[in-house]
Amino acid sequence: MNNKSLVFTNYSVDADVESSDFVFLRTAVAEATRLYLSKTGCKTVDFSVTYGVDKAMAGSTARRDARSEDLTPEEDIKRRAEQFKAVEPTYPDLLVLPKATEETIEDAIRMFQHYDQIFNQWNLGTIVPYPCVALNFHGPSGTGKTLAAQVFCKRLGKKIILASYAQIASMYVGEGAKNLEALFEAAEKQDAVLFLDEADSLLSKRIQGETSGAEAGINAMRGQLLICLEKFNGVVIFASNLIKNYDKAFETRIISVEFTKPEKELRAKIWEKHLPKELPRDETVTFEALGEFEDICGRDVRNATLSVARKMANRGLERATLEMFKEAIDFIVGSRFENLNGGKFTKEEAQAIGEVVKKNRALKESERTAFEQIKDGVDSLIAARLERKGVSTEEAESENNDKTSGESDAEK
Repeated sequence: MNNKSLVFTNYSVDADVESSDFVFLRTAVAEATRLYLSKTGCKTVDFSVTYGVDKAMAGSTARRDARSEDLTPEEDIKRRAEQFKAVEPTYPDLLVLPKATEETIEDAIRMFQHYDQIFNQWNLGTIVPYPCVALNFHGPSGTGKTLAAQVFCKRLGKKIILASYAQIASMYVGEGAKNLEALFEAAEKQDAVLFLDEADSLLSKRIQGETSGAEAGINAMRGQLLICLEKFNGVVIFASNLIKNYDKAFETRIISVEFTKPEKELRAKIWEKHLPKELPRDETVTFEALGEFEDICGRDVRNATLSVARKMANRGLERATLEMFKEAIDFIVGSRFENLNGGKFTKEEAQAIGEVVKKNRALKESERTAFEQIKDGVDSLIAARLERKGVSTEEAESENNDKTSGESDAEK
């Protein structure tokens, strides 16, 4: 790496890039970065340098420019909300749920169809100023959580905003919380149901004794989520695979709905929903017989149906048989990770996972010391320049403290 390969972007428009001070800053950062890369073995590094109010963190690296610096916090949230667009639900209504589960969901989300009666005529608005329905769909993958969210939106005649934890989170502390606030504002403004997939990270317990910027950012998002739920006027649906590690603060704010693998009767109904009448099949293929296949969910039924149809088309077969569906289901169930090699790791797999864990630990350690290494490098270069000028670091610090004191007196 040389100084020419270091590119400065998004610096202040009034900065004199030709001045000796700016050239020195460029050289110092380049040398410090070279030192950091050589010590850590990293190939690239991306960081920002700010002074005073940290306006540079108003968006992603590409957006940290003068446009964000001039925005008030309210304007910034509105600008962020523009990226979240409500869309029409696209999933077909193939939903099959236990009656009690379906009634729980329907009773909750249909509250807004009776909004005037409940909150105005019956005056419940005096005790619930921000009516919010927050549902948490949790259960194994493939059991219909996303399908249910889309189907109920379609039945309500509402659009849906689809988002995930990855879209909200940011490498910059505090940015994820702002994105989350903007997401809720977008849903309320567009009168759309908000669907948050991969919500485990958002609903999990807040980290105690946070030691990094990443942990602080996660805690900030979880705290912001609690605030959003308190003042949101609408329907939000979370989807997650795990529920054991949830923060207690969310338990009284959300209605948890468990999605489980269906029993025989529901499996038969799911097969009925997924088998088009136009798909030719012989007399052995009945919904009752298909319902006998155990340990499967709606996604397995869909994949098995597609597998059979593909096999028929490829081999020129005229009709599907029950045996063909059995083979497809056996292959799907047998391909699950927990069923491969009895769910145990081979010696080679265990060694590979161990290497990944070691690398992750080393990476966390390098991240923890990155700032200190870069700071030490910059301090060394500044001290060297001052020494060439015949000024000691103590004298420089004293001069800087006097200047700062003078500025404070002037402000007073």
